[in-house]
Amino acid sequence: MSQTSQLAVSPAKNRRAIVITAVITLAAFGPYLTGSIRTEQVAIYGYVVVLAAIGWVRYRPNLYGGGVAALWIIMLVISVIGVVAPVANTSPYQFGRPLAGIDNLLGPIAILAITWALTGSTANNETIVRTVCGITVWAMAANTALEIWAVAGGHIDLSSWHGPQTLALTSAERLEVMGRFCGIFSQPTDAGLLFSIAVVAVVHLYRQRPWLLVPVMIILAVGGILTVSKTFLFVGLPVGIYQMIKVRGNRKSRAVAAIVTLLTGGALAQTSILPAWSGEDYLLRLFTMDGSLELFTAGRYGSESSLSGAVDAVMSIAPFGGVGAQGLAVAYDSGPVEALVMAGLVGVVCYVGITLLIVRAAWKSAPEFRRLATGLGLIAAAASAGAPALTANRAGTILWLILGLTALSSRSDRRDGP
Repeated sequence: MSQTSQLAVSPAKNRRAIVITAVITLAAFGPYLTGSIRTEQVAIYGYVVVLAAIGWVRYRPNLYGGGVAALWIIMLVISVIGVVAPVANTSPYQFGRPLAGIDNLLGPIAILAITWALTGSTANNETIVRTVCGITVWAMAANTALEIWAVAGGHIDLSSWHGPQTLALTSAERLEVMGRFCGIFSQPTDAGLLFSIAVVAVVHLYRQRPWLLVPVMIILAVGGILTVSKTFLFVGLPVGIYQMIKVRGNRKSRAVAAIVTLLTGGALAQTSILPAWSGEDYLLRLFTMDGSLELFTAGRYGSESSLSGAVDAVMSIAPFGGVGAQGLAVAYDSGPVEALVMAGLVGVVCYVGITLLIVRAAWKSAPEFRRLATGLGLIAAAASAGAPALTANRAGTILWLILGLTALSSRSDRRDGP
């Protein structure tokens, strides 16, 4: 019997929790509503206000969740101070948008607050988690369909999902010219991260139904491959395949299923089974023997790192406290580098500490959640090297939502009733 099933469940509160998490999860896949306001922002901050207003706030993080929140709040405070009392910017880069930076840091805290309110009021986390996983898996399966349609030459106006800025639209169009199709996402990093979350979620969701697990995993594999996201190819997909093999039961048959998934996914993505895919050459370059570090990391690391500009600028301006939530108008596709820019070396220490706590909390979570939480913790840690995984739009929302419900709340590791 699962740990959570031993606790008394309030049917009304459980239904309410399911509705709240379902709305937030669906909102994470929603469009921009107006300007730079996203559907998920309205849902997240709206529910925080509602839960506080009705007094339904029994925040119950566990020790790891409390530690993660404390370190995250330290980063947030330092970043806000950097906005209120900005440093003299002597770097070659302009400041960015402070509200966007504050939202990146405030969003995860808001999501954790919601999950703690929910887990403090209901015991049936398994039902809630399955709701989030189910919506995520099938939303990403639908995104695969959008990608295949684009490969076939079809066109659907997704500008409301890609963002209000011309730059974002140009980026999405440029990626399709390269053969990288992302559906509702404007960046392969975001798409790859969510496909990675989805392949772990589908194992949790259908681990006892291999007849459904394998075909859905193939669909997700195709979608992830079409993005040519290195996060998905080298982190998310291997983790998902490994977890599929390790599910209890006939492991030999599951190993065969994993091989079939890989071969079928690759075949569908780069052969005549689908219309001619222009991204095949770009994908195959990643698996050549002469692939360089610059190629594998898209220039983020190596002799001429794209991250070095941001790092050098911050270390020359404000090494310990960073430049604040506004950040710098330069690419810093890395979680620790983003933390450095906004909160300096203190922020880097906090970010590393948060990542370690998440991985540890996932490993110590309840047995029914351990595989799911550990997979997501590993993905978050590994993906952070090439993307700000914990603050990514859409993907970050789903990541924090599931981790908050499975690893960072008091109900995730409790064996006794309240």
